[in-house]
Amino acid sequence: MVGIADPVTKQFRDANMINHSTAILHGDTIRFFYGKNADGTRTNLFGAKYWLQDGIVIDGKLYLTAFIPDRRWKPTQVDLLTIPVVSSETVDWQNVTVTERFPLFAENEQFQLMFGIGILDYSATDGYVYVYGYRDTLRGGTKHLVAARVKPESFAHAAQWRFWDGKDWAADINVAFQDEATLAERVSTELSVTPIGENRFLLVFMQDVMSDRVAYKIGSSPIGPFGETVVFYQTPEPQVMGPPIYSYNAKAHPHLSVPGLLLISYNVNRLHSLPHTTDDYRPRFIELRVSEIE
Repeated sequence: MVGIADPVTKQFRDANMINHSTAILHGDTIRFFYGKNADGTRTNLFGAKYWLQDGIVIDGKLYLTAFIPDRRWKPTQVDLLTIPVVSSETVDWQNVTVTERFPLFAENEQFQLMFGIGILDYSATDGYVYVYGYRDTLRGGTKHLVAARVKPESFAHAAQWRFWDGKDWAADINVAFQDEATLAERVSTELSVTPIGENRFLLVFMQDVMSDRVAYKIGSSPIGPFGETVVFYQTPEPQVMGPPIYSYNAKAHPHLSVPGLLLISYNVNRLHSLPHTTDDYRPRFIELRVSEIE
């Protein structure tokens, strides 16, 4: 939502929803960026109706995976956006290179596959960047975790990506349709995988995408195997604020965390209409004490 909100009632005034925006956090100052139409009205920063996913900076370039949804918010394609990083405080948002239909999306009669929902840079240890996705069951909507990896210097080269098939890494994305390729069940459309110790990796997600259950699993490598689901937090907003408020898409932010405490966000939104107030539509933050993770 971009515009004005009443500071007392928190109701939106002169505000509209765009599909995406960006921000730069420097110290305790945050600057937001979005596009403007010729008549001055607000619009998407990158023009297309992108829903941005995760991103990574490699050698002075910001790579963002972005999907274009249909009317049901199901993905129709994934594009790769490449943007120059000028400095720690400046990104050249106007100089974006778009690689359309980057092969991180596939579908068949039963499932959709989409990668880019979470990124783990593990290249300092094993030479690879891991990019997570989900296998979405078209009838029922259950999502399972799947994984791809690529060397950082080859991130923009589609032919260099490899997809986990349950036993090995393959060049064909379609191997991730297989049951053996899935790493975890009932995950969300955004999530995170974070190293928290030797051979320990924390998968954080909202169970079943839209729910009040923030959960984690522990794995022994970036691709698991992951153990049992632990629901460690119940979001209060759906119950306290009442229908049609819901929460979704929990994930960790290790780069914003302090030692021993992992910062985790989840989103809150309103079903069937635009948000009415700033309370309806903003992320919430919680902290998970690393020493208490089972």
